[in-house]
Amino acid sequence: MKKKLLLTILLLVGILFTACETHNNVGQTRAGVYMTVDEILWQGNAGSLGLTRTENDQTIVYYESDQANITLSNRPKNAATTTSSWLDIQIQEYQVTFYRIDGGTKVPNSLRRGITYIIPFNGSADLSNLTLLSAQQKAETPLWELGVNGYDTETGNAVIEVNVLVEFFGEQMSGETVYASGWTSIAWPVYNAD
Repeated sequence: MKKKLLLTILLLVGILFTACETHNNVGQTRAGVYMTVDEILWQGNAGSLGLTRTENDQTIVYYESDQANITLSNRPKNAATTTSSWLDIQIQEYQVTFYRIDGGTKVPNSLRRGITYIIPFNGSADLSNLTLLSAQQKAETPLWELGVNGYDTETGNAVIEVNVLVEFFGEQMSGETVYASGWTSIAWPVYNAD
């Protein structure tokens, strides 16, 4: 009888602790603020694979990175929070991951880079010309194949279409981790001849 009672109590305690479990999802960290990606605007030649030029009977491809202007915000979780430099956010890294939406499976490798930028408490920051796809990535599969063949070898289309996940990792100045992500999309056609 004592064993049954002890097992029942342990089972109830286990259920209680399981029900109280918390997760550190976006906006649910212990930080007093949360970071958001408000806007992603592609810039310049984004979506172009490269510029071609013929020199001495050879076609030369000049690759350019695809860049975007991105607006991030630092907002308090509690509107009554008072201003403090401890609530500023320092961005430390960002990562860009590509997901095909056109039926293909080959994507550019993820891009992860270090970055140092401060977003003031209850403010925003505009990151200008942030590289989301490097020139090197354009010189690799599947974008290189698209340029060489004039079509995607998986889908047969002259365009590769992807959704793009842009993630930012940082810390509140007091040391608490913060994270934000945003989505955009882009399509790469064949090379642009100049």
